[in-house]
Amino acid sequence: MQKVLDGALHVQEYRMLEVRMEGEDEVRTAVNDAVLLKETPHQIASVDVAINGEDLVSYQCDGLIAATPLGSTAYALSAGGPLISGDVACFVLVPIAPHSLVEQIPAGEHLLVGLSHETVKIGRTDEWTWWRAVRRTFL
Repeated sequence: MQKVLDGALHVQEYRMLEVRMEGEDEVRTAVNDAVLLKETPHQIASVDVAINGEDLVSYQCDGLIAATPLGSTAYALSAGGPLISGDVACFVLVPIAPHSLVEQIPAGEHLLVGLSHETVKIGRTDEWTWWRAVRRTFL
């Protein structure tokens, strides 16, 4: 607390995710991740990924995680995703158990995920670095 009072707190901004159903106006933001899970436990979901309208890959899996760098150290990491430096403006897609978002998506519907223009601000002291936090937490 003394460091905050002494002005030694640095505020860092991190890009968030923007998530919306295709054809809907409601946009949701996420600091860590958006997770798409299959509806039925004993079936495999087919998840098609397209970037800017161009088909990229189709996963047969239990679900898909879209994670920001902040979220890369959480569910995405446990599903085999990479660690991403917190200062990189990107997100990663990690399939869950390839071969359970926040709501059910009917078959044939499309979910749009991308980097939000909104940011989240987190105060840090001089002693904190992204990689030091990763090392202390995971290694």
